[in-house]
Amino acid sequence: MSEQPPLDLRALAGVDSPEIVHEALRRFRRKILKRYLWFLLAVVVAAIAIWWGRTPTTLAERVDRASRAIEAHPVWHANGATVALDRVADLGDGRLGFHFVVIGTGARLRMTGQVAAEDVGTWDRYVEIERPVQGYPTLTISYRGLRSSISLGPGSGVTRAVWSL
Repeated sequence: MSEQPPLDLRALAGVDSPEIVHEALRRFRRKILKRYLWFLLAVVVAAIAIWWGRTPTTLAERVDRASRAIEAHPVWHANGATVALDRVADLGDGRLGFHFVVIGTGARLRMTGQVAAEDVGTWDRYVEIERPVQGYPTLTISYRGLRSSISLGPGSGVTRAVWSL
């Protein structure tokens, strides 16, 4: 080791060291706290962005991701078009979402109580309706200028379980 005595830091500062150390610690703690708060804010913003990005926004996403749903597969033939009911989902707020597969280019679907409709691709049609208070909704299929109406009650191949979702 060196034969020189240790350097007295108080002589260099010109003031008492406890005040210097105390002030330095306060500044250090403030900086650390600010950095942790900014880091925490960044994590919260990232988590919200991820959650928002995963929230279904389209009718198709809402029907396909619904936790309460029934896979129903009745098929109807009307005026040369073929329509199959693939899935019925409880969308909450008293609404039901239907996923139809339609074979017949240009075929259009309409349901009583319809709130929204969305065509996805060539064959997939999604329809959102208000849950019927009584009776069953009617599906109208328009194809090549002709219309056919089908009541979606138990006699049409749609089970009662669909309406008790």
